[in-house]
Amino acid sequence: MTFTAMRRSEHGTLQNMLGTDLNELATAAKNLANHTFMLTGLGFGTSILEWIASILVGLGSN
Repeated sequence: MTFTAMRRSEHGTLQNMLGTDLNELATAAKNLANHTFMLTGLGFGTSILEWIASILVGLGSN
């Protein structure tokens, strides 16, 4: 195998490795976004329940 053939072979492998890494980063970014939206949604639901509970406590103390 010549030096040029080896360089091309390594270049192809490097491209594959970078492509795989970029795919993994994209997947991680999607997971982060999904988890962020889930946690934000749960936080919003919890704050509404706390608000309702505080109103009920206020109404019950009269």
